[in-house]
Amino acid sequence: MSVRSAFCVALLAPLLWAAPASAARRDLLLVVNRQAAADGTAVADAFRRARDISDDFIVTIDVPPGETVSRQDYLARVERPIAAWLQRHAAHDDITYIVLTRGVPLRVAADAATRVPLGSVDSNLALLYRKLTGAVVGPGPLPNPAFVEAPSAAGTWPAFDRAALDVFIVTRLDAFTTAEAVALATRCGPAPDAPRVVLDGRTAGDSPEHRWFPLAASRLRAAGGAQTIVDVDQTAGLVTGGAPAIGYVAWGAADPAQRLRTPSVPLAPGAVGASLSSSDVRTFKEPPSAWQPGAWTQQERRFEGTADWLAGDLVRAGITGWGGAVADPYVDGVVRPHVLLPAYLSGLSLGEAYLRATKYVGWRTVILGDPLCRPFGREAAPTTFARHEASGLTRPFFDRLLVQARRQAAPGTTVESLEVLASAQARMAQGDRQAGVALMRAWLADHPGDLPVRQLMALSIDPVTERDEAIASYRAVLALQPADLVASNNLAYALATDPAGRAEALTLARRVYDQTRGEPTVADTYGWVLYQAGDVAEAARVLREAVRRAPGLVEAQIHLALVLLKSNERVEARQAWEAAQKIAPDIAARPEAAPLVEAFGTGAAGPVPR
Repeated sequence: MSVRSAFCVALLAPLLWAAPASAARRDLLLVVNRQAAADGTAVADAFRRARDISDDFIVTIDVPPGETVSRQDYLARVERPIAAWLQRHAAHDDITYIVLTRGVPLRVAADAATRVPLGSVDSNLALLYRKLTGAVVGPGPLPNPAFVEAPSAAGTWPAFDRAALDVFIVTRLDAFTTAEAVALATRCGPAPDAPRVVLDGRTAGDSPEHRWFPLAASRLRAAGGAQTIVDVDQTAGLVTGGAPAIGYVAWGAADPAQRLRTPSVPLAPGAVGASLSSSDVRTFKEPPSAWQPGAWTQQERRFEGTADWLAGDLVRAGITGWGGAVADPYVDGVVRPHVLLPAYLSGLSLGEAYLRATKYVGWRTVILGDPLCRPFGREAAPTTFARHEASGLTRPFFDRLLVQARRQAAPGTTVESLEVLASAQARMAQGDRQAGVALMRAWLADHPGDLPVRQLMALSIDPVTERDEAIASYRAVLALQPADLVASNNLAYALATDPAGRAEALTLARRVYDQTRGEPTVADTYGWVLYQAGDVAEAARVLREAVRRAPGLVEAQIHLALVLLKSNERVEARQAWEAAQKIAPDIAARPEAAPLVEAFGTGAAGPVPR
């Protein structure tokens, strides 16, 4: 196998509540739907119609069903297709909001090997923009660059500013049932004439979270004046009844009086809220009708792990936006009511208000609701970003990309060289490989000794359809850096099909195989070279080991299937062929797969032909 994909070149509102909102720009938003999730598709379609979103702004991901996804599957099957869409459309700066629909997993499982703790898919995706700039992103929780504790000196809350922020706003449309999730997607309403906010605390205390409730109340009253009704309670009692609330924050099951399934106050269209419960978005499985939240010590009250509130109950009751968590975010990680509510009522969108009120990203937060919902205020005029001509990227993103490239580049690498690398990679990610290769060819004509550009150029040439140029490109890399393992491996792969080059291919492939101790992608190349050289038994041994160590390596699976077909081990050959099809359903269209299609057909196993 060519390890081209494994090689990476280092790169790079006024104080008073304002008038009803104007229509929001739809091209700021990307919708993510899970393949084969009919209920998620129904929610996505309802939201798309309500917000007049083009089909071009929907990404469908193929991820296993369930509310928890492994970190490996999150990176490969959630993050990667979304990143590919952003790169293909050069839309990194154009997209502000990512909306996940019903069926997209809630949690990313903890990974002991990399010491990454359990987190929400949503909060991890908020960091995708930063990752795509090439920045090193460590495990969460990480500081949210958009978080603010207080308004500006002028009393205003800042709207989202892409030039200043390298994160996405991620929200989710989900509920106990599909109908309720559809309702959530279309629930945003106009601002009430007399906004009512309910802050239902418990017995007053001196810890930070106790102080948030009176601070939120004072900010709301100061900004909203007499027209705003603020009910704040810090007793063992419960706020009940009254006019529908546009804001609702409570302690949740931590307060014995609040261990209820339905909030004690009615909720207005457009209402947003949060609680201090530690895991109220842990599941959207509906509990039995007799279930009630309870104290953390009440084992019999636990449902899906804890006895906390469930956000699905709030959605059923009519909430439009909710900020919660998939697991305990600790007190410092909960949504700040003294930021969320005054920011929202001052005119920020639902998504902007929650982003400003959330201290961490890459953590456990989940925001439910339509992020464009804006009952108060008006959306600012859209920002139009200049584009870097060679790359086609908007300037904020390209400039960030270049900053990271300069930080990580080898000493002596010029800015001009880094610009060529970034631009070529961007053009190829946009689907214009010809433009990317042309940029590199033009640069190398004047700078033939630029090793990073030589390396990327070699990786960009197809070793099957452009074999001669691929061989020449890898030889050019090795002339500059003879110990380059990637170039050696890929040159061996390109030479393997030519009888005149097989001896050299075997020498190169064996050397890299030994030096990397059989790294699976390298083992795939070595096994394929052995097969081309006629050593079928040794090829089978090497490829079996590659597949054992990396069962998701599709090239190794198809090469193993071909080797085993050659040695008439048809049962195991078919197993490898079926494994390859599961990893890459379109693999049957590849030219090298023709013997396998002829022998076994495509799809699930039947009797193995003899």
